Amino acid sequence: MKLPDPKAVAKAVAITLALSGLLAACGGPYEDIRREAGEVSMVGTSTPDLIALCYNASGTTPEALKAMADEACARTGRSARFVGQNRYQCSVRAPHRAYFACIGQAEAVHATPADALKARARRRLAEEAGHLTPASPVPTAPVVSPNVAPSILPSPAFPQAPSLDSIPRPAEADKGIHIAPATPGGIYPEGGGPGFPRL
Repeated sequence: MKLPDPKAVAKAVAITLALSGLLAACGGPYEDIRREAGEVSMVGTSTPDLIALCYNASGTTPEALKAMADEACARTGRSARFVGQNRYQCSVRAPHRAYFACIGQAEAVHATPADALKARARRRLAEEAGHLTPASPVPTAPVVSPNVAPSILPSPAFPQAPSLDSIPRPAEADKGIHIAPATPGGIYPEGGGPGFPRL
């Protein structure tokens, strides 16, 4: 049996790798929203509350991803906020996955996406426990004017600092501490010292 020519095999492998590399770079972003046939529940990572978009970093801009996420969140009347990303989690053509949280107007006051997700989970648990009805408004963060400094209240853990009048002045400080004057020749005698030449 005759073996194939090594140069021909190397050439075929090189062409195959080059074509697969070119095809991998031309995949567009898509929502990872796989579902079983005829089912409403999702199998992929994307949910109505957390949108997962698979994309290729070389051909997709962050603005395009944000626009796709906003479009997906608009189906439930909310807007998208970037949460995070994972590298090499999707297909070969679009290997990276970006996550966007769908947030409503009430959740937009939270500082970070994690705060919004925690608030949504707390609200859902409160509704399930019967402490909060779905019709009641979501509590929002208080609005603080930037020109008003918050008052500092004393507490047992952090007592109020003493006033400047109660701090003793240097003249009134302990007079028992005396500093000896420096010797005229320094700490070593005129004959020099260890590592010092004679003068």
